[in-house]
Amino acid sequence: TKFSIASAIVVFIVISFLAISTYLLVNATLQQKTQAYITDNTTLLSSSIGNWLIGKKSQINIIKQSLDNDFSPQNFQALLENPAFVNDFLLMFGTLSNERGLRSNDPNRVNPPEIDFRERAWFKLAQEQKNIAFTSPYVDAATKELLLSVVAPIYKNSALMGVVGGDLSLNEIAKSVNTINFNDTGYAFIVDGDANIITHPNKSLNGKSARTIYKQSPTNDNKLIEIEHEGLQKILYFNRLDSNTGLDWYVGVILDKDRVYESLATFSLR
Repeated sequence: TKFSIASAIVVFIVISFLAISTYLLVNATLQQKTQAYITDNTTLLSSSIGNWLIGKKSQINIIKQSLDNDFSPQNFQALLENPAFVNDFLLMFGTLSNERGLRSNDPNRVNPPEIDFRERAWFKLAQEQKNIAFTSPYVDAATKELLLSVVAPIYKNSALMGVVGGDLSLNEIAKSVNTINFNDTGYAFIVDGDANIITHPNKSLNGKSARTIYKQSPTNDNKLIEIEHEGLQKILYFNRLDSNTGLDWYVGVILDKDRVYESLATFSLR
């Protein structure tokens, strides 16, 4: 009958409306949960790395404050050789303003006579910044290890007496980043503000541009970015390190969109 047909149409419309509403609700809920999951975990990782770097700056600041208050070449060398820093830095080093050579806590180190360490980039960085600063990451010529140095200028009566610093291995940061896989849905990496990749699970990408690899530059707008990478749909997210580090670094996360929204895809098929 016409009534039965009309009733069936109404029921169909109601069921369809409920199904669409449920789908949209599940979609929105999953997106919210995904946003929270990614941002929370990335923020935690970013905070951990930031705190580690800030801690290293604080250690160098202890030396700086001590020498700013009581400078002498003897105190300079004594603080470089302080056992408290042996396990926290690969090498403690510095150069005085009236010397060419590099002082350090390595008794076996020999200075090349042709090098004036006051011309080194790390010395000039501290001199220009007039404060504690991190160098750009670099590969150690001898060990091929990725390093980062934190340096600080030393003053006496407003005159520059020298620069002190410590070498850090980025392997610890790389390990903490590379072990994150977000339940096998993706991975994390570190990139600087110019989109240069600092450390990546795929080591061959270290030093390359995220603009080239992912067609994106790091942002701090707390948004998930959907991209196509290696023929697959991915979700990309950046979280900037604490500004107190003095570094314009970001933790980047890239996830497989299909795996992240697997439950949504399953619901759609049903």
